[in-house]
Amino acid sequence: MPANAASHTIFFIGALIVSSILSAVFIGVSLQFKDGIEARSDALNKQLRTSIDIINDPRQVPYDANNSSLILYLKNTGSTTISVTTLTIEINGTLYGYTSGSATGTTFNETALISPPGIQEWIPESTLMVKVKLVSPLTPGSTCLVKATVEYGASCTFSFRVVGP
Repeated sequence: MPANAASHTIFFIGALIVSSILSAVFIGVSLQFKDGIEARSDALNKQLRTSIDIINDPRQVPYDANNSSLILYLKNTGSTTISVTTLTIEINGTLYGYTSGSATGTTFNETALISPPGIQEWIPESTLMVKVKLVSPLTPGSTCLVKATVEYGASCTFSFRVVGP
């Protein structure tokens, strides 16, 4: 009988060691899942709270045919602060995006952030005035499609008819 007790004790200690190793592995995997779920929920939260709108009047969009430039008014309608460097504007399939900053304002590809000048962070409920120098002029009477996109995938579209001179 004492020999049985010794072998049972060895098996019991072995079972404790194996279960300790397995529980450590399961805890590590569970922590990785938790971290992944937290990161995904943070990203989804920011995506849901980020929103922008183009607030131009579609009947009178400021367009300078001589300089082939268009002025857009963009409003941060979400509840998150947006980095201005993430703003991209697509006009009739041509993409205009952030390239660098300057003392007079943020510079885009032939595009300038006029108001407010020199900002890097776009706070909620504030409006940006962006002047876009177009690659090719707009044709009077044609329909123009504008899409603005920022971080977290927030975007808005706006279409208007180009008024002739």
